[in-house]
Amino acid sequence: MRNTKLNFMLKATLMGAIGFILSMIETPLFIFPDFLKLDISEITTIISGFALGPVYAVITSVIKNGLGLFQSTSGGVGQIANLIIGLSFAIPASLLYRRKKTRAHAIQGLILGTLCMMAAGVLTNYYILLPFYANVMKFPINAIIAVANAINPRVETLTDLLLWVIAPFNLLKGSIISLITILIYKKLSPLLHK
Repeated sequence: MRNTKLNFMLKATLMGAIGFILSMIETPLFIFPDFLKLDISEITTIISGFALGPVYAVITSVIKNGLGLFQSTSGGVGQIANLIIGLSFAIPASLLYRRKKTRAHAIQGLILGTLCMMAAGVLTNYYILLPFYANVMKFPINAIIAVANAINPRVETLTDLLLWVIAPFNLLKGSIISLITILIYKKLSPLLHK
């Protein structure tokens, strides 16, 4: 039992380190403002959750975001937000998959996780990220709205920003991560179960 826990802990740590490396590969999406960039590092968190369990998804995410603190330009606020948003995706998905490890449950879990990620993205931006940038970084919310408005003319208020930019971005990110997870999980699963 102890060896299994240690083995799982080492695998979750390795997945966290891989996630950190993946987080450095960011892709801007032309349909969103430049301050939103896609990275697929949550794949390591969800794969840990599916293969090892929800607790190890948390460990993977904490390590990935903890390592990210060394490169942070936001005083760690971005990593905290990423941790919250990422775990809101991985925990529901891995809990549902854990109940019955079938492809259908994996897909249902990923859909649920994506929806939770979208909601957490809106709430985290509203309560943590946007106030931080406005109050601490002295980057007014109106300036953020203006940047978003240049890409999407529907964005005129904070609510518009959350509904027309933040929510769709997290929906797209969760969908891409889900698709990649479905494509690679069964191939990687044997490595994590050794």
